[in-house]
Amino acid sequence: MSTRCRSICSQPALHPRQDFSAAALAIAREIAQSAGVTVDYVESDVYDAPEMLGHNAFDLVYTGVGAHHLLWAPIPYWLKTIAVAESFGMVIPVLAFMFNILLTMRGNWSHLRSSVPLLYAITGWASYILVSFQGSNEALRGVNELTHFTQYVPGHAHLALLFFGASTGIAGAYYIIPRVFNCRLFSRRLARAQYGFYVIGFAAFFLGFLISGLVQGSSWVHLGLPVWAVLPGLRPYMALRIMGGALLVVSFVMFAYNTIATIVVKKPFVQPDIALTTLPVSRGSAELAGGDVA
Repeated sequence: MSTRCRSICSQPALHPRQDFSAAALAIAREIAQSAGVTVDYVESDVYDAPEMLGHNAFDLVYTGVGAHHLLWAPIPYWLKTIAVAESFGMVIPVLAFMFNILLTMRGNWSHLRSSVPLLYAITGWASYILVSFQGSNEALRGVNELTHFTQYVPGHAHLALLFFGASTGIAGAYYIIPRVFNCRLFSRRLARAQYGFYVIGFAAFFLGFLISGLVQGSSWVHLGLPVWAVLPGLRPYMALRIMGGALLVVSFVMFAYNTIATIVVKKPFVQPDIALTTLPVSRGSAELAGGDVA
């Protein structure tokens, strides 16, 4: 960190304030004191914050994890270190969620062939795991140096907001709409065709971001090339993004048509005729159940 940045971060007049738990604030005060940084930490309810902070003060609410977005900003080095540690610590709850769904789906993966909402929901789960691990990895200083300010970062954002968000949203729509309107989904075949366009399109779209970002970062960091000199070499990957984006648009049009048609047409449920038969029961199982064999 440069002398200028250090003087700005430790300038007493700024008095940055952050809201955390009492235990976290006590540790934060010790860290700030050992680092020689003047920080005014205030513990307060949200509604009491104006009174606690005073008329001319301001309140900065930012989690330690979120500071990993500011590794190249003029903030204290100790805060960056905490951000990196907490960001990598996010792997723990992500692993808990991952294994929770894995064990829930144990023995039930065959339902992906029969349930369209479940197919999209599991895709959203997988994209959440991927984007979470990618985010924790990006918080590492070496990776952040290579990928920051590149196309790698918006690729990470699209993986979260587009692939995870759209997957869970489509799953919810395909599950809720038929139940709200008491009808069948207009076309399961169309929904599965849409899934193919959706996954293939996003894969190409995301790879365009990913490769572009790695090419940019390696060219800047390792080769020392200026920004403008790298741009011509990114054209093939930008074309890959365009093709993937076009497939995504097609998939979303298919989704819109399928949902609107479901509401308008309202195909009735078809109840299969199942003949009820009495299965033979062994004497041992009947005795265990406390009954008699007919």
